[in-house]
Amino acid sequence: MTRFKLVHAVWRRQRMEVLAGVAPVSLVLARTGNTVVGLTDVRGYPDGFVFLLRVRWGYVADPFEEVPWPFPGWGSPDPLDGDLFPDELLRFGVQFADGRKVTNMGMYPFVPEELPPDQPVLVEGGGEGSEGGRLGRGAMWDLWLAVQPLPPPGPLAFVCAWPARSIPETRVEIDAGLVLDVAAAAVPFFPEARS
Repeated sequence: MTRFKLVHAVWRRQRMEVLAGVAPVSLVLARTGNTVVGLTDVRGYPDGFVFLLRVRWGYVADPFEEVPWPFPGWGSPDPLDGDLFPDELLRFGVQFADGRKVTNMGMYPFVPEELPPDQPVLVEGGGEGSEGGRLGRGAMWDLWLAVQPLPPPGPLAFVCAWPARSIPETRVEIDAGLVLDVAAAAVPFFPEARS
């Protein structure tokens, strides 16, 4: 029987201890006629990095259309209703140059206890949004996501797919050196406390 443990988000502690390095990243990961998935605001910490996943969609044909929260977890369709990952949910993942990867389709915040220490973990860090579906204005969501540990040098891929919004699997890569540079630029608030 597999045992699970609660993921400890190292970056949550580091936000209190470290002024993050910041990279000016603005990526469009996917776009259809009325839906956009983007990624901005990469922040580096000694043990991982954080970014803002931005989801927008424009006017809806039916002003009474329900606009579900598109991320697994709070407010999303109940997986106990049958489909473990319904089409209404945005699939998202990160892949390192050495092939290691992590997606939001796992069981976060619980991971297997035997997970290797260098296996990437994707942690949701809060967000905000608004639903204008009843007024026909579409919707917007911004969700902070964190990945730990830091990636190795080479290409760093962000991958997404969203069947309900007609977004096939798409992949956008950046140089992981950008993330490593901003992580190296992070400054402890109280350096003497870390010794």
